Amino acid sequence: MTAAAEAGQARYTFRLRVSSTALALLTAEWDRCRWVWNECVAKSKQVHAWNQNRPEDTDRQTCGPAQLDKMLTGARARTPWLREGSSVPQQQIIRDFGHSRAKAHKDIREGVARHHRAGMPKWKTKREALPTLNYTKRGFRLKDSRLHLAGGIVVVAVVWWRWCGRGNCPPSRPRCACTRTAWGTGTARS
Repeated sequence: MTAAAEAGQARYTFRLRVSSTALALLTAEWDRCRWVWNECVAKSKQVHAWNQNRPEDTDRQTCGPAQLDKMLTGARARTPWLREGSSVPQQQIIRDFGHSRAKAHKDIREGVARHHRAGMPKWKTKREALPTLNYTKRGFRLKDSRLHLAGGIVVVAVVWWRWCGRGNCPPSRPRCACTRTAWGTGTARS
C-alpha cells in the first residue's frame, strides 16, 4: 500500500486570481464543453425518440458514455475549434452527463415522486449556466503557485488555499474542478 493510500485523501480549495487572457481561454474552454454537453442532450433525446417509435423487430438504441465518447471523437475530427481545446474537460463533461442521466433513470425506475426525482439533463445556455470545468489528475498541476491546466491555460496566481481534510498529506485527489462563482471570482477544488 502506498503512503498516499495509507494517509487517505486530502482536499484543498484554492482562490484564483485570473488574468484577462486566462479568463478568455477559460471562457472559450467552457464554451466548447457546453457545446459537448448540449450535443449529449440532443443525442439522448434523439435516441429516446427513436426507441419510442422503433419497429418491432429492431433492438433498442442506447446513449451511454461509450457512444458519447465516439460522438466526441468524431466531432473533434470534424470541428477545428473543438479540437483547439483540451480533451480532458470534454471527456469529463461526458462522464458528468452520464452520471446525471443515470441518476434520472434510477429515480424513474425506483418510482421516486416526480417532485423529488432528479430530472433528465437539460440544455446549458451561455447566460444561465455558471462555467464549471472538471480536470482529471493528468489535466492540471500546481507549480510555482500557479495553476496549469491542460490546453496551455495558466491561471495567473493562486491567492490562497485551504486544506479541507484530515492528516498531513499532499493533495492526492485525482480531480480538479474550476468554477466561476456568481460574483465572477474563480475557485479551484482538487
